[in-house]
Amino acid sequence: MPSSSPRILAGCPTAAPYAYCLEQWIAGVRALTYTPLTLAAADNSETDAYAQTLASYGLRTLRYKAPSHTLARDKLVHSRNMLRNLVLDEGYDYFFSVEQDIVPPPNTLQLLLRHRQPVVSGVYYKYFTLQYKGADGKIIAKKKAMPLLAHSAQDPKKMHFISAEEVEGDHFFPVRYCGLGCLLIHRSVLERISFRVDQGSEGLAFDDVYFCNDALAAGFSLYVATA
Repeated sequence: MPSSSPRILAGCPTAAPYAYCLEQWIAGVRALTYTPLTLAAADNSETDAYAQTLASYGLRTLRYKAPSHTLARDKLVHSRNMLRNLVLDEGYDYFFSVEQDIVPPPNTLQLLLRHRQPVVSGVYYKYFTLQYKGADGKIIAKKKAMPLLAHSAQDPKKMHFISAEEVEGDHFFPVRYCGLGCLLIHRSVLERISFRVDQGSEGLAFDDVYFCNDALAAGFSLYVATA
């Protein structure tokens, strides 16, 4: 790992439907107390209007005009690889993948960097629909916010999602899966693997699952820093 302050590119794929949180996201990422940091976005909207909006905020803006009927996950992959290429071509040390609906705390990058690991996730939550049987035997569905993190399960094809209680306090531990919403990735990882999906998987898995699988297969470990 570099001894001087690493150069970091922060960014994500985006599209016009995320305009509702654009200003909060820009303000949040620009409030990160770390330099040198560049903010970029890879827009895959149907028209050029949103890319023009992004550029008006002074963002490094990449544009992907997807062919009609392109699946959402394929747009994500192409856009994310545009950001990967920017990291590699322009000599950045890290890619901070921070999705547009995530506003990280100002000291996030210092907390992730201090562990000096090539892949480190922060903690953020997603609503999952959990199903269980009630006292009367009927199936009850309930939404619950849980970290987008998972341990390995006994069945290698499955994962055991991590509970909110497991990420309370200041911890650092390995995981089997993490999302791409708040993830610091060293360029050595991006030199080995690109973002992808399996075209034969019928759209069930997105590129975060494949990224984790590929990183682990390449010999990298995945970690989460909870504070």
